[in-house]
Amino acid sequence: MKKILAFVMAVATISASSVASVNAVSYNKPKFENEFKSYIEEIAGSSAYCGDYNEKYYHYDENGNIDWCLISASLSTDPGICHGIFDDIIISNAGSTNPFSFGLAVYDVTNNEYYDICYAWDMDFADLHNSFYNVMLDENSSYSYGNVVVLGDVDGNGKLDINDTTLIQKTIADNNTVIFSLDFEHSELKYGKPIKNLCDYNKDGVCSVSDVTNLQLKLAKG
Repeated sequence: MKKILAFVMAVATISASSVASVNAVSYNKPKFENEFKSYIEEIAGSSAYCGDYNEKYYHYDENGNIDWCLISASLSTDPGICHGIFDDIIISNAGSTNPFSFGLAVYDVTNNEYYDICYAWDMDFADLHNSFYNVMLDENSSYSYGNVVVLGDVDGNGKLDINDTTLIQKTIADNNTVIFSLDFEHSELKYGKPIKNLCDYNKDGVCSVSDVTNLQLKLAKG
């Protein structure tokens, strides 16, 4: 069964008609847009249009075949302030996108199934977490449904470095008068652990020396 789990108002499962399992080896080119169009027609009708379809990342199995693909696509975007925290990646101001949260999904090529990114994040897709971080920060990778920032990147240069630890220490010393915040309090859609602001690197809801320590450990690992 094709299925999608979307986190817009609540977790929902949308089932479409039965399809035969698709072996990744049957694809001689890493393009699945036609398959995706068929899927959209099944869940939303033949007149449905999904704009800005983009295949952002292909994962290959041990035999060199594509077993899953990260896609970016949306049928519609409703107004609102939304955010999700995926490890160190924060997506914000995306609105509520349909049918996928933040307009992102994993296409399981082998089983011909689509999973909302919030659901796929907790599934056993090899290398999803590491590849997601790299792809979302890639300037050459098209993404249209939200602003992408790095948790802990308080100087806003797009990467984590020693300057960030210095600024977080300053925030703590100044009793949080230096705030590097996104509008988390009024977000309509939340995914991931709640955080106070960009200084809250360990995602415990407060800005403290623990954030500095955790960020320093991250930088030390490279």
